[in-house]
Amino acid sequence: MEELSTEYLDPPTEGVFFNAKPERGYRLVESGEVVDGDFLPVKGVPNTKVLPREGEAPGLLLLPIGRRITARNAYFVEEEEKGKGRGRKKDFPKAFFQRFAELESDEEILTFASEFGPLRPGIPLDFGKNGQIEAARLESVSEWKLEASFVRAALRLIGDHDDSKDLSGYISRFKDSVILKIHAESKGENIKIPIVVGETLKRTVYRGLVVFFNRMTKRYPSTPQRILYGDSARSVFVPENLLAAVWLQASQAFFHDGPSKTQPRRCFVSGFYFKEEDLAVREAGPHKGRLYHPGMKHRFYQQKNAQKKAEARGREIKPGRKGKTEFLVDEF
Repeated sequence: MEELSTEYLDPPTEGVFFNAKPERGYRLVESGEVVDGDFLPVKGVPNTKVLPREGEAPGLLLLPIGRRITARNAYFVEEEEKGKGRGRKKDFPKAFFQRFAELESDEEILTFASEFGPLRPGIPLDFGKNGQIEAARLESVSEWKLEASFVRAALRLIGDHDDSKDLSGYISRFKDSVILKIHAESKGENIKIPIVVGETLKRTVYRGLVVFFNRMTKRYPSTPQRILYGDSARSVFVPENLLAAVWLQASQAFFHDGPSKTQPRRCFVSGFYFKEEDLAVREAGPHKGRLYHPGMKHRFYQQKNAQKKAEARGREIKPGRKGKTEFLVDEF
C-alpha cells in the first residue's frame, strides 16, 4: 500500500526535447562519396562511403562534422531578438514546427539541422562479409524537403480551416464516407471518416484533422515522463525524434491543449505561430476576438505605408518580394 501514497502529478502537456547533434553541425556531401570516417561512432575507420538512409532518394546528404555530440533543446525556438522595441524586432520567436515548415533550400536545411539536429537519431551502418563497415547511411536533403513540405501542406489546411475559407478542395466523397486529403509532392495522407448528415464542411474537416493528428502522433510518438524540477517532479512529453516534436507541437497548437501561455497559437495577420503569451486579442473591427502578434501588426502597417508611398510616386510593389511578409488580411 505504501506505493499508492505518492504525490499526484497533473497529466503532461509540456514537451521537452533535447535532440543530440554534432557539436560542429553538418556539411553537405553527395551520395556515394568516400569521406573521412571521423564522424562514425566507432574509431579506427579511416574513410567510408556515404549513402542515403533506406528508402530515401540519393543526392545531397547531411554529413556530421566530427564525432563529439551535444544536445539542443529543440521543442520551442527562442530566436535571437534583433533591434530595440517589441515592434521593431527583425525576427520574432516562432514555434518550432513553424520554422521547420519554412525550410525549402539546401542551405536553410543545413543551417537548421546544424542547430537543432537530425530528423531521426543514429547513423545506420552497412557491414561487409568480413565485418568491416562498407557504408554509412546519412539523412538526405531531399527527405528533409519532403517532410517540411508535408508540414506546410497540413498548416495550409489548418489555416484555411481557421480562416473559414472554402474547404471543398480538400474533401472527396466515397460511398458513405468522405476523404480528407492532405498532400505535398510525393507525400500525403488520405483520412477516411464517415459522413454525418447535416454537418458543416468545416466540422467535417475538423473531425478529419482529429484523425490525422492521431495518426501523426502515433507514427512519431512522444513518451510521458517525469523530470526533476527543483524539489519536485514535473510531468512532460518527450518526443522520440525531431519529427515527433514537430507533430506534437503542431497538434497542441491546433487543439489548444498545450502548456498554458507557452503553447503556440496562430496569428491571424501573418498565419505564423507564436507563444500564446506573446499574442494580443483584437478588440474591434472585422477580426474582433482573434489573436495577433503585435510585431506582425507593426510590420503590417509598415508595409502598407511603404506601399502607399510607392504608389504615390507611381511605383508598383510586387507581392512575394524577398524579405517581405505576405499577410493574410487586407485590413487589421
